[in-house]
Amino acid sequence: MPGARAGEAAQQVGGGAYLTTHLKRLREGKRNSILFSAGDDFSGWPNETGWFWNEPTIEYLNSIGLDFSTVGNHEMDRGYEFLRHMMDGTCEGRPDDDLCFTDSTGERFRGADFDYHSANLVDEHTGKPVVPPYRVEYVDDGRGGRLPVGFVFATTKLTSEEQMSYTPKGFDFLDEADSVNKYAAILREQGVKAIVAVVHEGFSQQNGSGYNECVEPSGPVVEMNTRISPDVDAIVTGHWHALVNCMLNDPSGKPRPVVEAADHGRLINEINLHLDPSTGEVLRDRTTSVNHANTKDVAPDPETLRIAAYWRGRLPARGNTPV
Repeated sequence: MPGARAGEAAQQVGGGAYLTTHLKRLREGKRNSILFSAGDDFSGWPNETGWFWNEPTIEYLNSIGLDFSTVGNHEMDRGYEFLRHMMDGTCEGRPDDDLCFTDSTGERFRGADFDYHSANLVDEHTGKPVVPPYRVEYVDDGRGGRLPVGFVFATTKLTSEEQMSYTPKGFDFLDEADSVNKYAAILREQGVKAIVAVVHEGFSQQNGSGYNECVEPSGPVVEMNTRISPDVDAIVTGHWHALVNCMLNDPSGKPRPVVEAADHGRLINEINLHLDPSTGEVLRDRTTSVNHANTKDVAPDPETLRIAAYWRGRLPARGNTPV
């Protein structure tokens, strides 16, 4: 597996059924577990999902209990209306032919059970975000109360034709760091002390480094980290398909996780934020981050295998459909 430490045996990784099993094991017994994606959840997948306009991908993400995601550049490949379809299950076309395919439960596609977010994807006329720019989750404080954890989101502003197969009309992409800082400040005003930025922009490290290493990191997010407010306690990234796990100093000199967990389900990043139960502030010196390989040495999840088998079984008829 690329990115393993020198001297380690290569491992075969990837696959949704294995990913599901690893996620269940990682989350078991953890009452404050939050599962999210840094974007590019659909487009560019194999025929069994691509030929059905990626609706099977949403069925899978619903099945694993994804809580929320960032809008990546590929979420906008077919324009905002298609993203809206994936979010809300709009049926504008011929069901089971154009859109709204019957899923593995026998139901018509209903859209994502989770929300998409971006602070810097805005309507070019109003300047307002077209999806919610931030969200707040609440976790058990161990004392019978709850503590808020805020998340702010941004999409890569590099939306040229080289970046996207469709350049969306009617929208602008504002500066990522400025947008994160704007809504992080709003969260602090609301009393939220623990804040995570989920940014669909990336960075990388020196070739040949391990997936839990941080050797000479470089790329847009490294520069962005110097500008993103110290109010943000961790930065989770995507877009570059990189394998890197850093603790980088924020502008005040305090280290925070800045990570990217590869692509196509090869890695799972796990960040543990320890919150002061009295104040809700993140205890940075107790924060940890680790990338886990999605190895195939575990039992594949039977429900995921069932979903995959259903869509794979529909391929022959779909492949023979006149277009």
